[in-house]
Amino acid sequence: MHIRSLTKSDFDFLVSVIDGWWGWPTRDKLYPVYLYQFGDTAFVAEEKGRVIGFVVGFISQTDPREAYIHLVATGPGSRRRGGIARNLYKQFFAAVAAHGCQRVRAIT
Repeated sequence: MHIRSLTKSDFDFLVSVIDGWWGWPTRDKLYPVYLYQFGDTAFVAEEKGRVIGFVVGFISQTDPREAYIHLVATGPGSRRRGGIARNLYKQFFAAVAAHGCQRVRAIT
């Protein structure tokens, strides 16, 4: 498994599968702003060149010591093995800590 920054092609793929990954309509919550404005806090997990999970979040604009996780998911065929979500969270926490964040909240 490899964790890396979200790209435009990843975003397009996730928009096409997120409703199935979550089990209900969710694609309206995956906004392009997470790629274009908060790209340094959006990550995908991939295995053998295939996206198997993602996390998107942002640093608060009103309190830069605080970050928010907006959405996180793993693909149905990749759940409960290998710590995919755990590694995505670790990458997110490391990225926001590097920007001086001291708190992370989840709004997912």
